[in-house]
Amino acid sequence: MKSLTISIALGFALVLSAVRLAAAPDDDDRLMELHTADPEAFRERVEVRKAINFAHIDSELLDAAVFHETNRRRVAHKLAPLGFLPQLREAARIQSREMVRLRQVTHANTGKNLGTPAARIRSEELDGAYYAENVAKTFGIRYKAGTSVYPRDVDGRRVFSVEPGGPPIPPHTYLSFAAHLLDEWMASPGHRRNILAEEPVSLGTSCLHDREQKGMDSFYCSQEFYAPFPK
Repeated sequence: MKSLTISIALGFALVLSAVRLAAAPDDDDRLMELHTADPEAFRERVEVRKAINFAHIDSELLDAAVFHETNRRRVAHKLAPLGFLPQLREAARIQSREMVRLRQVTHANTGKNLGTPAARIRSEELDGAYYAENVAKTFGIRYKAGTSVYPRDVDGRRVFSVEPGGPPIPPHTYLSFAAHLLDEWMASPGHRRNILAEEPVSLGTSCLHDREQKGMDSFYCSQEFYAPFPK
């Protein structure tokens, strides 16, 4: 049986001087509650420690997990945590949708007046002094990029194992996915610079699921960092 080696693609981070977006979350109250919850209490929630079910993904929970993990990295470096703005999540969703459509990690966007991170954030009617964007593609299962794997179909579903006929590689939990994604971003100088920048005061994140035919479940993720003009 042939093995398959899969490598992960990460986009380059950009720090820009403008960004914006549009679209309403499915549940405004729950979205705010998840993102403004006490960070340590959030990590102890039962649902955030459950394995991701790719047929029924809780996008609000996943985005909140990445949001809190980003702030956890900032606090570990003695930086202030970032506040949540729903408009920034919507800006991030615009770019994640574009990347899913293209199946490509990119800061470009073919939408009208959405071609740059700055334009996407401005489309959400945020006008500020600082904008930056991180983008990435990463896997939804606990796969280490570059490792040889053996794909097979089980009950009509494609699974991957590290040895022929071995146990399928398990999916991430919401919490472990967020930690894995932040590990990858922090290992990239440009992404790390955005995460640990002193200028931003707000953050929005969006991770959208994609599964290429006979491929691993993966997510295209975007982050939008923002600071308003001083008053």
